[in-house]
Amino acid sequence: MNDKARVVSGMRPTGPLHIGHLVGALRNWTTLQERYDCFYFVADWNALASDYASTGGITGYALDNVSDWIAAGVDPERSTIFVQSLVPEHAELFLLLSMVVPIPWLERVPTYKEQQAQLTEKDLSTLGFLGYPLLQTADVAMYDGRFVPVGDDQVPHLELSREVVRRFNQFYGEVLVEPQPLLTPVSRLPGLDNRKMSKSYGNTIDLLDDSAAVTKKVRQMYTDPKRIRADIPGTVEGNPVFIYHDAFNPNVEEVDDLKARYRTGTVGDVEVKKKLITALTAALEPLRERRERLAQPARVREILHEGSKKARVVAEQTMDRVRQMYTDPKRVRADIPGTVEGNPVFIYHDAFNPNRDEVEDLKARYRAGKVGDVEVKMKLAAAINALLAPIRERREAALARPGQLREMAVEGSRRARAKAQETMVRVREAVNLRY
Repeated sequence: MNDKARVVSGMRPTGPLHIGHLVGALRNWTTLQERYDCFYFVADWNALASDYASTGGITGYALDNVSDWIAAGVDPERSTIFVQSLVPEHAELFLLLSMVVPIPWLERVPTYKEQQAQLTEKDLSTLGFLGYPLLQTADVAMYDGRFVPVGDDQVPHLELSREVVRRFNQFYGEVLVEPQPLLTPVSRLPGLDNRKMSKSYGNTIDLLDDSAAVTKKVRQMYTDPKRIRADIPGTVEGNPVFIYHDAFNPNVEEVDDLKARYRTGTVGDVEVKKKLITALTAALEPLRERRERLAQPARVREILHEGSKKARVVAEQTMDRVRQMYTDPKRVRADIPGTVEGNPVFIYHDAFNPNRDEVEDLKARYRAGKVGDVEVKMKLAAAINALLAPIRERREAALARPGQLREMAVEGSRRARAKAQETMVRVREAVNLRY
């Protein structure tokens, strides 16, 4: 049994990986394998939240991205690598979380309105996009994730997940583990133009870029716009070229010398960028070689299927806990006022008890601490038994003809499965989830 604390993290397969992913996630993922039980996943359902109208590249990007993970040092022998959509329990937990989380919690997420404003070419007024943080929460809580590796800028997003878990546990007991942030050394690299690094801005250096492509991109990098000649003192702080030097150039003395001369106007952008090109090439070349050697497409698919089977075992164990029947875990005596909202016993009363006056009376007394769980559950049992009694009678009549019943079940299941297979082939083809 693995007694290490578990780390959970994922990436959306929306395009080729770039050096921002290497610095902000993959280097850290590789290091974390030494100390933690790591679950790393392809967040393909999360990708649909914004890219549902254009899904042609998702599977290809997923396989390509995982190849880069392996090349960067993520080891399938030490970490569980899997695909989100191959573990359907994620969707079930997402649905259950959505039952208890108020909509304003989701609307206040900063990136919700920011991305709607920035990505005007996409219709993001969907339930999937609004509920994206809940799916992220389910992704982590599913595996009892103790830690989530994040940068400083991502801590507020994780805090929402922590609030969601606390609210769920408030209703149903300590079912889910509240994740903690595990801060990465470097939060985020700026793009080549000093904006956020994004393929949509065309300002990335991709992990598969060869030396010629790296050279071309670095030469075009934003530096200090006020510095029009090499003899003018320049600004180092916030300058993307020096941020990249700090991230990729292991020669600290060289970097410090360049910074000192840049501040005094005794070195030009050409030399600074030339040395950055050397450092980047030295960092990326071995990664490209390992990818070619270790990450063959057939092997990557095998890793993902094996990892998804392992992940699903853990997911099923979590969902077994979640599905248990709870009332109000804070109510240890009948004279303590209890919570009706989100309480499964009262949800069942609303669904199965036709005596509305009795249900409303029970709710009022439960809130006031004037009725115990025993009476509430006994009346629920009576209501459910009244509903089930005629069903049991019909069942006995059917069981008297076992041969006919078996034949009906087998034939019906055969027809249903054929139809289900046709439907799921269409669905998976439509959203390009082909593994």
